[in-house]
Amino acid sequence: MNFSVSAPGKMILIGEYAVLEGADALVAAVDRRSVVTFGTQPDANTILLSSPQMHIIDLPCIRTRQGHIRFDPALEAQTRHKMNFIALLLKAALDELQVPLEKPCGGWMASFNTDAFYVPGQPVKLGFGSSASLTVALIAGLGKLFKKDLPANDLFNISLRVHHAAQGRSGSGIDVAACSHGGVLQYNFARSEKEITGRIKSIKMPDDLEIAVVYTGHSASTRDMVSGFYELKELQPDLFNSTLSAMINCSGRAVGFFGANQTDQFMNEVDSFYQLAEQLSRNSALPVISPAHQAIYAIARKHSCFYKPSGAGGGDIGTIFYRKGQEVRPLFKELTSLNFPPLPAAIAESGVICHF
Repeated sequence: MNFSVSAPGKMILIGEYAVLEGADALVAAVDRRSVVTFGTQPDANTILLSSPQMHIIDLPCIRTRQGHIRFDPALEAQTRHKMNFIALLLKAALDELQVPLEKPCGGWMASFNTDAFYVPGQPVKLGFGSSASLTVALIAGLGKLFKKDLPANDLFNISLRVHHAAQGRSGSGIDVAACSHGGVLQYNFARSEKEITGRIKSIKMPDDLEIAVVYTGHSASTRDMVSGFYELKELQPDLFNSTLSAMINCSGRAVGFFGANQTDQFMNEVDSFYQLAEQLSRNSALPVISPAHQAIYAIARKHSCFYKPSGAGGGDIGTIFYRKGQEVRPLFKELTSLNFPPLPAAIAESGVICHF
């Protein structure tokens, strides 16, 4: 049986970094989708993996009796490195789905497509959460392949653990929540030594709020930024505690205003959150607010709109907030002229979609 599974990307509306310390945050799923296509093949002991984007077609691997994904030992190092993340995802996913180790695990193939998450024609990520989206799509597809029923909450919880393990136990899982459920979500999480738990609540956009996505012109590593955040916690605890406390409170107020349909108050908190992120950048070595973000912010405010990075900052994308009916064409024209183009990205109301 051949079928494909797609999952949306994400755009964090407010709460970056604060969510790592227990704050409520807001995230929206966006209609840029990763797609994993599954099919059958005759060798019951082998799995074939493809990634056209990485120029890898039908790369054979096996699942060992210890549960590891093993490629041909003669496989060149560069290809092995490219496929390492997918191998980590696959191992953790098969473990979570409790696919028996004693039985052959092959006889199928999977092809991965995350083109929608990259600058067209370039190996440059935009910042819509490709790894989380790919994780969710892969696990949803494996659930169907191995006849495991995965309601949205189960899909989220499994994907959260798998993504967390593959990413070196960093991050909050807010991107996984958006990719699993779709729509706009209120999110927070808790972490212990042994597990991570995310709490999700669907929330409605204020009636007169509009959002747009802008690309800064370069990508940034979320993992590196989050690592820098935790280094800051150790090296400058006073700055960390004072600024993060203010960010947590700001994000909490913003979530409340958002849910109460109070657009002006919400956008004012967005502006306060940007100022706190800039303060964090200015007083530390954590470059959340890059020069590109500063430039976009200034232009947005000139046109009576609000702006903040979406995600860990440093680059990637940012979100512009404005009122429905507000004239924003001059803003978008100016941003485009300065190589900060608005990107097509609408809210995806659906999470995983299967095509047979």
